[in-house]
Amino acid sequence: MPRNYLTSELGAFESSPHTSSETQGTPRAMTGKVMAKRQKMKRIRIFIRNEKSRRETSDGFLGN
Repeated sequence: MPRNYLTSELGAFESSPHTSSETQGTPRAMTGKVMAKRQKMKRIRIFIRNEKSRRETSDGFLGN
């Protein structure tokens, strides 16, 4: 994946009011995509947290 693509994706993802210097011309469809991406990231984070806690408990039982 080219670096430009990655940075542009990150810029769109980080489009918050105080960092609008790069992402001023964001179309409305793009903001919708960004919101979907944010929700996906949230879901992934929650999943990772659950997996971590599950792994820790199993490790605790195994590590006796």
